[in-house]
Amino acid sequence: MHRIDTPTAQKDKFGAGKNGFTRGNPQTGVPATQLDDDYFDTVQEEIAGVVENAGMTLIKGVKNQLMTALNKLFLRSSNNLSEIKAAGTDAVAAARTNLGLTDVLVGPLSQTTGASTSAIMSQKAITDALATKQPKGNYADSAIFSSSQIESYVFNPNKNLCFLINNSNISGAYSVDFGLIWGFDGAGVMTAGSVPASRVTGLSQATGASTSAIMSQKAITDALGQNASLGLYQLWHDVTASRAVGSSYSNNSSRPIMVAMCVRNVPLGLYASSIVVQGIEFSAGSNTAGEHRFISVIVPPGQTYSYKPLATSNYTLLELY
Repeated sequence: MHRIDTPTAQKDKFGAGKNGFTRGNPQTGVPATQLDDDYFDTVQEEIAGVVENAGMTLIKGVKNQLMTALNKLFLRSSNNLSEIKAAGTDAVAAARTNLGLTDVLVGPLSQTTGASTSAIMSQKAITDALATKQPKGNYADSAIFSSSQIESYVFNPNKNLCFLINNSNISGAYSVDFGLIWGFDGAGVMTAGSVPASRVTGLSQATGASTSAIMSQKAITDALGQNASLGLYQLWHDVTASRAVGSSYSNNSSRPIMVAMCVRNVPLGLYASSIVVQGIEFSAGSNTAGEHRFISVIVPPGQTYSYKPLATSNYTLLELY
């Protein structure tokens, strides 16, 4: 089909490239639009094609054949979308997608239960199926299930282990050989049994004020090491060979340590040996030849210390850490 395109058509009457007709204006010299056979043939065949495509025969004098054809092809429910089916499987699939239809086949509704994954049950069939109940009765195997007025039991096949629950909401596992191996009260608190350490999670790694958190072994060991009394988890070490007289050393640990000096065979005269901690000198001396003197001092964490034995004496330096 095409719009009028004779030399006298009104150009772009309905927009760019959309010509139209004009009656012309003799006063301004604008001619009326001339018609040609191409245009009328196109209009004729477009309209006649619709009528004939609807399976109708053109009849001269009948003026409603186009509307009748349109109704037959598209607008009447009696058509039942046959034009989509006639267009092929791709057209049918596209129409189903556009309408949001699934692949479920909607056909005669099933009136019974079954294994079909596409059949649809009617409302009555579903209602009847839901109304079908297991007849009243005790279906528990008495060899496995047992109960009294206060407790119920579920046994293993060997009857040497059971799960129990009673009217006090206490539950647990009972062994013929070992008795109640684990149990919980109504609040979920474990009252019998134990939990393997490997299954405990969320252990606290620090000291604190919680009354429910559990500390790990390492956290407890570290805490004991940091807060233990002097001498706990500590040993004496002979450091004579690694300490220089008069040099300053630091206690870099988080616990106090003890340093000591044993001076032997003090010479005749008033001589003193000392240990200096935090700038304070702790000394011991003698005016009797051949005596021994022992000095020991606690060094707090982060503090410095140094040894000052009598230069001519025989001494041993010791540290407890």
